[in-house]
Amino acid sequence: MLTALAFVPPADVRVAYNKLIETPFFESTEQMDEFLLYFQLTWIGSDTGRRLPKFQIELWNCYNSVVGDLGKTNNICEGSNRALNSLMSVQHPTIFRFIQGLKRQQVLIDLKLEKALLGESLTTTSSGYINHAARLKDVVLGYRSDPDYILTYLKNVSHNIQFNS
Repeated sequence: MLTALAFVPPADVRVAYNKLIETPFFESTEQMDEFLLYFQLTWIGSDTGRRLPKFQIELWNCYNSVVGDLGKTNNICEGSNRALNSLMSVQHPTIFRFIQGLKRQQVLIDLKLEKALLGESLTTTSSGYINHAARLKDVVLGYRSDPDYILTYLKNVSHNIQFNS
């Protein structure tokens, strides 16, 4: 549920984190204490605000982007890179395989351009992805700034997060 903190409004992240680490899962052990110290110093910062996190909450928080239907990434190259890698079908292609992949990519780009000129939609998002995003947004829109509700919210969000490699 630590990952679900990314879907809590930025102003409430520290409160949600503190509520979460009070649960039995985060029982104090040497390893757990070490991990939580790292997590707090890197992502949360101190409760008093005296010690800022390595990465400001506003940089990694996704709450506003989900509510505003914004993209999942701020790096426009990620989608193109992923598409090109899938066309190559290997991690480190030879120069010949790389050229073949570029040619296939160019065919797809030309096809998309023709579709755009015909006025067709270029959206290729699968219905599964759309349904997943809608479920996550429904959960996020249900957020309440109620300390008694925060653990339920984090659990609901964590059930709706997908990690793709």
